[in-house]
Amino acid sequence: MTKQNRNIVFTTIAIENATDKLIEKLCKRYSLKKGEIVKLAFQYLEKANINPADAPESVKSELAKINKRQDDIIRFIRNYEETQLNPMIRTSHSIATKFGSIAKSLETLILS
Repeated sequence: MTKQNRNIVFTTIAIENATDKLIEKLCKRYSLKKGEIVKLAFQYLEKANINPADAPESVKSELAKINKRQDDIIRFIRNYEETQLNPMIRTSHSIATKFGSIAKSLETLILS
């Protein structure tokens, strides 16, 4: 077997014991290495555009914000449905009904 060249440069960071214990706990839970946990955590922060210095006040408050936003969206959809979609459906249904009755009348005239 030949050794593969790795162009990876490893660095060391200093963390406190409590943080190390938390990382070890996560490593055991998810069967990952410490480096993988740290890498994935930073990728998540970057992808989610989260500033770790701006920690949320609490999980409950964040969930409340999400629920409020969901409620706002649902309220908007229902209002749009009532003011725009339902009248449009009623109008198109009445037009289709009128055309249907006209078509029946023409069919009756043609066949007679």
